[in-house]
Amino acid sequence: SAKDLAYTMQAVVAWNHDLGTKLLNQVLRHVLALTPQDALRCLRAVGQLPERARPPAAMVIITAEVLRGLRGFAPPELCHALQSFARLKAQEPELLQSLGEAFTLKRKIMAPKQLSVAFS
Repeated sequence: SAKDLAYTMQAVVAWNHDLGTKLLNQVLRHVLALTPQDALRCLRAVGQLPERARPPAAMVIITAEVLRGLRGFAPPELCHALQSFARLKAQEPELLQSLGEAFTLKRKIMAPKQLSVAFS
């Protein structure tokens, strides 16, 4: 399932980049079942892979799914999304605008600790 795939990627990618890349390719097979939370787990794992090991098609799907869920994410998930995109050195204006809008909506309910973690 997409959820199992996301959890496995998080567990494996730190010590085995080749297996992490293979699992990332499997995202394409589970695209219909991928939730924004599953995509966020995958995105967090992908940040540990070297850029050359990130299949572009899977990255597009994961990014789109995370962006789709941004406004519904709880503050901790939103912080994880920001950290993950920062690790990936994301610079697309639309992506940054979506992150900014989501943070603006959630800023009032975020604890100072969450804000400090998000921007560290």
